[in-house]
Amino acid sequence: MKSAFLILSVVFVSTFAGAQTKFNGSVFFDVDYKGDMVDMLRSMLPNKQVYHYSEGNFRMETKGGMASGQGDILYIDKTQKTYVMNSSSKKAQEMPQKEAEDNEANVTVTETGETATILGYTCDKYKVVVKTEDAEMTQYVWATKALEPVKPKNANSMGAMASITSKIKGMPLKIQMEIEQMGLSFSMIMTATSLDNKNPSKDLFVIPADYTVEPFNPKSLMGK
Repeated sequence: MKSAFLILSVVFVSTFAGAQTKFNGSVFFDVDYKGDMVDMLRSMLPNKQVYHYSEGNFRMETKGGMASGQGDILYIDKTQKTYVMNSSSKKAQEMPQKEAEDNEANVTVTETGETATILGYTCDKYKVVVKTEDAEMTQYVWATKALEPVKPKNANSMGAMASITSKIKGMPLKIQMEIEQMGLSFSMIMTATSLDNKNPSKDLFVIPADYTVEPFNPKSLMGK
């Protein structure tokens, strides 16, 4: 689940070509699940996420379940760095940049030709297949060309799969992830429920003075 959490954050933090309106604001998502033992697992899984975009900066908040304790994802455009922000430990863990180069060749994006209307926007559906050393993951992304976050200086610095940004046109308003883990198979479905066009507070895109900055530790996402 750790890798799925990070991959999902990259898909949304990345900017996309071909949109008509630069978007500074917040997008609110409901998260639902379908598949094996979902009812038993639901209390452990996130149920809402919020994505804040501002002049190339990005912050992802996760609410509900165990994932909410893993911290927000923060991308600061001025430094072109991405952090996992944990408010309980007051730590900002800097994510490595090399992942983008390592994983670019392992991402396949296919436009399906299907569309859906979400929040009044026409969204094109894409199939995204990500291959890692130990797994293959399939995602479906519905993106609208009518909206686009302000482009960061260097999308590659936000982690793995930056190649997706050149293949999906517009801002995602829905993502469905097919997850297989620990012998279970289920879908994680994120759907935008509302947009706020007000530019988010600048405080969301800075590291507080009382935080310690350290290298990213994958074990921290597992509570270690």
